[in-house]
Amino acid sequence: SGSAGGIATADRQNRMKFIRMHTGKTDNNAKLIAAFSCCLDGVNVYNVHRPEENDTTNGNLWFDIIEFPESPNYNGAAYLDTMKLSATQEYIKSTHEKYAAKCGGRLGSSIKGVFTDEPHRGELLVDMLIDGVDISGCVPYTDTLFEDFRNMWGYDLRDRLPALFLCENGEKVSQVKWHYCETVQQLFLDNFVKPISDWCREHNMIYTGHMLHEDTLSAQTIMNGSLMRSYELMDYPGVDILGSNNNNYNIVKQLSSVANQCGKQWLLSELYGCTGWQMKLEDYKRIGDWQALMGINLRCPHLSWYTMEGECKRDYPASIFYQSAWYREYSHLEDYFARLGVFMSQGKPERDVLVINPVESMWCCFKKGWAKWLNTVDDDCLEIEKQFEDMYRYLLANNVEFDYGDEDMLARLAEVADGRIKVGNAYYSKVIVSGMVTIRSTTLKLLKAFEKSGGKVIVCGKLPGYIDAVPQKVEIGNSDISLVLAERTVTVDNPAVFSATRKSPDGKYYVMLLNTDTEKAVESTLTLPDGYIEKWCPETGETAWVNRTENITFYPGEMQLLVISESGQKPKKEQPLPFIQLGGTFEYSTDEPNVLVIDNVKCTVNGEQITADVLKTDRRLRKKAGLTYRGGEMYQPWFIGGKERKKFFELELEYVFESEIECEAYIASEYAGRIYVNGTETHQPDAWWIDPCFKKRRI
Repeated sequence: SGSAGGIATADRQNRMKFIRMHTGKTDNNAKLIAAFSCCLDGVNVYNVHRPEENDTTNGNLWFDIIEFPESPNYNGAAYLDTMKLSATQEYIKSTHEKYAAKCGGRLGSSIKGVFTDEPHRGELLVDMLIDGVDISGCVPYTDTLFEDFRNMWGYDLRDRLPALFLCENGEKVSQVKWHYCETVQQLFLDNFVKPISDWCREHNMIYTGHMLHEDTLSAQTIMNGSLMRSYELMDYPGVDILGSNNNNYNIVKQLSSVANQCGKQWLLSELYGCTGWQMKLEDYKRIGDWQALMGINLRCPHLSWYTMEGECKRDYPASIFYQSAWYREYSHLEDYFARLGVFMSQGKPERDVLVINPVESMWCCFKKGWAKWLNTVDDDCLEIEKQFEDMYRYLLANNVEFDYGDEDMLARLAEVADGRIKVGNAYYSKVIVSGMVTIRSTTLKLLKAFEKSGGKVIVCGKLPGYIDAVPQKVEIGNSDISLVLAERTVTVDNPAVFSATRKSPDGKYYVMLLNTDTEKAVESTLTLPDGYIEKWCPETGETAWVNRTENITFYPGEMQLLVISESGQKPKKEQPLPFIQLGGTFEYSTDEPNVLVIDNVKCTVNGEQITADVLKTDRRLRKKAGLTYRGGEMYQPWFIGGKERKKFFELELEYVFESEIECEAYIASEYAGRIYVNGTETHQPDAWWIDPCFKKRRI
């Protein structure tokens, strides 16, 4: 979201920009902003000084401004400057206002909301190319950056650019970096997220969707900063969990923490993208289960295609629609998750532990070369990531109910009340400080007041060595992690079994238990609150009162739902789900014809022959014609549809295969031209197969 297919960024003033670092002699044609004389030693810089006032031509370290490269992904334009209010207003004008003009009174009624997809404020010193342009020495920039920075922090960022990109005097931690990240974070929120949020509220619309790249602390720092602060401004905040084995539980935990603290009912996940055609329904269940346990109750399955035509067929399958053989059975899966949703709507989360989100420790430690693509490769930053992951996995494996606390949100929303920390709507009696290099002075003041009132601050590992990214001694808390293991509502003695507990005003407990081991069954000892136990079966929708037991067995990947109440009915024998074993031999029939994929081709062009699979042949031809390769970033059909198409050359394609049997056979092809088999022209298409773009011809 942001460019409106290049419409909003046709005006170059609206395009994202970067500050770029160079070493060596200055380029007189560049948009220079500062130059320095210094001693460089890799990423360390010493003896930094500016040669003379307003002299940018001398020095061996210099900085200029570049524009986001033009790209087919934005139909020849670029991405939006999401830190610039006027650019966002142009985006709203070219997108949201178009819907308002065409759809009128439907906004807020049959059209209930707006989904924003992957906005960001720009890459931060990432070793990568954007359309052939190296941005490894670039940080996001907007026209008012230097003015806004000075207003926030009282000094000129231009004077400190070496410390932003490198390690000045070898120092690994820099307040300049922390100040910069906070500045661009606030500009993105104020000038992109909030204006869209305000527009939605003015039009009685729900604002939902997700930001770009949530998986790790470094990924969040690279693209946005702290995602929790974006969730605060959304009505139905969301995440994007890509791939089939992306078990980064912290992604949803950060989201559900904001929801718990800010009273948000619906938590969205765009899930199942990038999983491939080989996905089984068991995999769909597995991915959805752990997200539901963490709080996801608004599912946005990726994806259902209108068609597989052209590049669509490679847009992160599988398609949860008629193109997949199992799509008629898919309703069983959504019925199951609908029942989980009903269960999750009972009561409110029981979370007593607050973990300070250490993302800002990344903000003061990055430097040129710290990240490749979406993740850090820097040893110090990797250690922050490791401590962060170790902590949340420890808490989940030990059934500790917890939320994350963003430091800026704590400064605005938190107070000490009755020996607990109150953050918005949520209360906590224990706070964990773990994996933090720096801590905000506002956070430290809050925690000291919390301790003074009798609250427990638990420090795991080292205390932060910096306050507001300045080296200072921090004295707070103790190191007894066992404190968080006391007073747990539910415990399971197997680390593979995660739990989530909700409590209703009438005293009932709603307990979700999930075996995260999808390969083998698990036997565990279970402790629950006192009371009668009713078991809900999400596969069937049935319920049954069951006997209390300390021993519990889970099938691989099984979710169990238990309701604990003060009164109940006499337990009856639980009816297990049916298990059918096929013995001996049996007959079967196929739903579809047997298919031979013909993907190797001999291509003749201008007398030259190319023999390879279709995609490699396409690349050879595109290289020959001087065209970019097909991929995820291409001109969109609506943009190029009315433009004149250049003809490069004519092709003859020959596919060779043999059949050992005689049968009624068809060829299915997206190609609409003439097709010959053994020299005989085929019949005209008479139907389609898999998708309307694939026409069948009898051969």
